[in-house]
Amino acid sequence: MTTSELFDKMRGMWLGQLIGNAAGRETEGLYSGSSPNPSDSVAWQIKLIWDADDDTDVEYIALHTLCSCGFDCNSSEITGQWLEHMNANGIYVANRQAWCLMLDGLMPPETGSRTFNEHWYAIDSQIGTEILGAVSP
Repeated sequence: MTTSELFDKMRGMWLGQLIGNAAGRETEGLYSGSSPNPSDSVAWQIKLIWDADDDTDVEYIALHTLCSCGFDCNSSEITGQWLEHMNANGIYVANRQAWCLMLDGLMPPETGSRTFNEHWYAIDSQIGTEILGAVSP
């Protein structure tokens, strides 16, 4: 794969994720299980003002950390980036608990462990690590 092909695929990943997040936020969590697909009954909505969203904000921090600290970054550097660039606005469930634990002095991977993070099972890590797969295909 050429550099330009990889760049094109990464750009598509970011744009698709941002559009999907913006269009789906109004109905997130409203339809699940055996509920019918809402595509015919829910109008697509793109927010005109973008506020915090941990579906992408965690990935921004991950990418910034990789650019700032390198691919061999450590727990202390990851914690430092989270505490410098994130706040309680727009982060939820496992991510919010991890951030609170960092404020209390705990560092990854303990911040996501069953022992310390009561929401360790939440999907946050599956969403927030897409960028790692994108930069390491």
